Amino acid sequence: MRTRLSPILSAFAFLVGALLCQGVRAETISNGYFSVEFENRRISSIRCDATGGGNYGLDLIANGQTIPAVATVEVEGNLLTIDPLSNQLSWPLPFLKAGYYDADTHLNYPHDRDTLGATQLILPFRYLVGSSGQVTRIEHFKRLPAGTYFLTLNIQGGSRLLMRSDSAQNWDLETHWPGTSTLTYDVRDTMLTLRGGPLTGPLTFRVIPRGTVDQPTNGARLPSAVMDPEPTIEFAPTGKSIPGNQLLTELIQQGI
Repeated sequence: MRTRLSPILSAFAFLVGALLCQGVRAETISNGYFSVEFENRRISSIRCDATGGGNYGLDLIANGQTIPAVATVEVEGNLLTIDPLSNQLSWPLPFLKAGYYDADTHLNYPHDRDTLGATQLILPFRYLVGSSGQVTRIEHFKRLPAGTYFLTLNIQGGSRLLMRSDSAQNWDLETHWPGTSTLTYDVRDTMLTLRGGPLTGPLTFRVIPRGTVDQPTNGARLPSAVMDPEPTIEFAPTGKSIPGNQLLTELIQQGI
């Protein structure tokens, strides 16, 4: 037996369907500092410009991935606020696990002893600094086997993570994960997912000019090294030279 809708019910069904279709359309939220794609409770794109001029840089969400289960997204000035539906949040960052990455030259080498087969690569972040003072460089994650890790990023002393961008970008991000002292991470071939929770409030991203803050707590500075005279260190396989002070400073900071 066939059941037919009355003309009134048919019109009502059409209206409901149209409204549902509207509800899943992508919304672009932008103000010059941030451009955010928000669709069906998911964020599929975040890009930044520290000048507020709308010249947005690299996407901060891995290709084809989203930040899921988001209730609301707000942009005001240089601050982005993300309120999750639960007290947990997962953020899939663009990443490439394979190879050996030189963030200065934007090259990814298949092997650690020669330059054969090198390809262009720009990852949005160079390193992460927790409010605890812990520094973790992006190369650390490339050396790990794929999987979920419980050796966490330490953000005690403020629940903040400063994310230093690549030199091709004009911004850094200071993120606040309220109520959380550690972040876990999941390493995959083409994405690095940060997970935080339980959160006691919305997650915030503050975009600032690149290199203006060393550590996301009270203007504190990370340790540095000065050698006089300063040596130059060369890596023979690539011919790349690095000032000795820079190399030793990075080594000391990584050990915090």
